[in-house]
Amino acid sequence: MNHYEVIVYNNLILLFRAHTYLSDLLASIIAFILFIVLRRVLIKRLSSNEFFEDSERARSIKQIRFYSNFMFIALLVLIWFSAIQGFVFSMFAFVAAIVVATKELILCFIGGIFIKINKPFNLGDKIEIENYRGLIIEKNLTSIKILEIGPEKHSQQTTGAVQTIPNSIFLSKASKNESYFNGYGVQTFSFECKITDDFDKIEDFLTKKAKEVVRNYIQDAEKNIGEFCQNEGLKIPKLEPRTKISLNSKDSVTILLKIPVENKNLAVIEQDIIRAYCSFIKNI
Repeated sequence: MNHYEVIVYNNLILLFRAHTYLSDLLASIIAFILFIVLRRVLIKRLSSNEFFEDSERARSIKQIRFYSNFMFIALLVLIWFSAIQGFVFSMFAFVAAIVVATKELILCFIGGIFIKINKPFNLGDKIEIENYRGLIIEKNLTSIKILEIGPEKHSQQTTGAVQTIPNSIFLSKASKNESYFNGYGVQTFSFECKITDDFDKIEDFLTKKAKEVVRNYIQDAEKNIGEFCQNEGLKIPKLEPRTKISLNSKDSVTILLKIPVENKNLAVIEQDIIRAYCSFIKNI
């Protein structure tokens, strides 16, 4: 090696040391040439082999191309790993920071998609989830708004307050839709009595009052609820007003009155029955 060749060689060494990506680029070019040559040799030898049928030969050639491409990409990753690992780690850290910072928003979007696909409720439906209970007045991809009902657990009156519920809550909590039967529902009203009260008279009064209340819409309720249950393959519930006694303690019981109701008039129905019950109790 003459003096000029030594100088060129040393300059190349210094150049590759100063710019490490040049060595990676050179290794990539050499690997590419070797893979192209090797793949062509294998395909040529396979094509000239008479022991393979045409279909088997075509399948083998496809496999050679697939695996050679896969191995070439894997080799490129190994060659360039040291150069790109800093960038890759930075990208992972950036993405992780974004996910952590917007975790709740992402969950709200996923919850919104879940609601859009499954359609567990519609506008105007009365729902209950965790400590929220009310009528749905607005829904979008990140949240829903409800007109609050309460504040008592069994109250059917709206408070006038509007609550915004993040859609993420629907991914982890069970929700209850009380308006699933096409504008009608089956509602249970509870009345606490003393153990010494005349249950027969109270039950008879409540049953008669309930039949009076539902008289104007009972047929329409039976039709709508019946159609819904048939479409969903469910057993049609009994809609005639009926009562049930639940023992609280040795001194008190609860009479449960179950009746079909119009969801839009539920608060009016509740007040009508409760006021009639209070007037009846005073006179016995």
